Amino acid sequence: MLSIKEATLFLGLPGSGAAAIERKATLGTDGYWHVDNVAISSPGRWHMRIDAVTAFQKISLEDDFDVPAQ
Repeated sequence: MLSIKEATLFLGLPGSGAAAIERKATLGTDGYWHVDNVAISSPGRWHMRIDAVTAFQKISLEDDFDVPAQ
């Protein structure tokens, strides 16, 4: 198990011209990392990256996800 020291969430909508969203995560009392106040109001295929920092390295996890039009 990795001991994470800090984590940051990055969200972007490629091709939209909008600035990426960046939020620091906080470690909750439940032992999970949480990110608050992330509003995704535009539909499309979003790109997400999570950077997690341990005592020895930085780990990045990336994926894309779809937000449907309402």
